Amino acid sequence: MAPTSRVGLALCGLILLAACRVPGENRGNASPAASVLHAPRTGMSLQALREMYVGRDVWVYGGGPLTCRVGGGFVDFMDSPLTPVHVVSLSRPHRKTAVPLRGGTILPRTVENPIVVRFRLPEGFRAVFGAGTGPHADPFRPAASGACREFDELYADEGHLGRELSLTPPPNRVRNLVRRSWPWLPGQPPSLEGLTHLEALWVRGAPEAPLTDVHALLQSRLWTWYGPPGRGDWTLSFEGDRVVAQTEPSPSP
Repeated sequence: MAPTSRVGLALCGLILLAACRVPGENRGNASPAASVLHAPRTGMSLQALREMYVGRDVWVYGGGPLTCRVGGGFVDFMDSPLTPVHVVSLSRPHRKTAVPLRGGTILPRTVENPIVVRFRLPEGFRAVFGAGTGPHADPFRPAASGACREFDELYADEGHLGRELSLTPPPNRVRNLVRRSWPWLPGQPPSLEGLTHLEALWVRGAPEAPLTDVHALLQSRLWTWYGPPGRGDWTLSFEGDRVVAQTEPSPSP
């Protein structure tokens, strides 16, 4: 066969191979959702962030918590990941602020220009944990009085915002799983084995490690939530965009 014919056949083979690839095919460990997820980008202007969020409903990965801080106390609110909350306003004050991160086991991060999002909660969101000041303080009083129907939540940057809040509702498979299993105890959802990165994010919420933006998070092979000292951690291990193993802390040291 002439050399030119061999080249032509090789080119045809490459064209056919490309044409036969499945759209959105998962290569390696990356999540296909990572390339299409609608999330804020680092360095966005305040105006762009406001146009993206203000006046819209958003969904909280894992259902929360969202934390209302009143005086020296706080109240954590949670609900099903299917329940949206409304964004009333968004600002970026020019002051150093200690921003708490999810879980409470990581020290707050001090940032120059935090993102402050004001939420309006629907009636479905319920108080699940609280702390007050003074020996007789009732940590749930702000929730009962309605003082926490609107409140501000802090985010360190665009990456932190995007890993906690979704601008679109959960996909159908997540909806079906939540409807079968909700409610579950905070931090103790049903088995996640077999779920994709994105599905696990919806059900369990963002991990404490790695502390990346949501796009990098959806390509990570290991997610960790830190457990009590000496008792191990909650972890999810991924292969090929599927949870293949999960661990939990031991009941006792």
